[in-house]
Amino acid sequence: MNINTSDKHSLYDYSLWFKIARYTEVLTSDAIVMAKKWHKFQQELDYNDPRPPYYLYILHILRALDNYAESLTERARGCNN
Repeated sequence: MNINTSDKHSLYDYSLWFKIARYTEVLTSDAIVMAKKWHKFQQELDYNDPRPPYYLYILHILRALDNYAESLTERARGCNN
């Protein structure tokens, strides 16, 4: 899904992407990348939505359960990158 990041309506597009991802076979790594983009985008707009950090937290835990050491490291640093 292409997301236009030129306006605030894109925040809805990110939310929609995650809703769709729940019912498809999206890789955890792709979801982490999308959550990071969403988080960065909302910070640029000075908008504070709790969902991107929440999704990052959960996705890193899921990857850690799959034995991905880098997720443990990122989670320890905090998911705000």
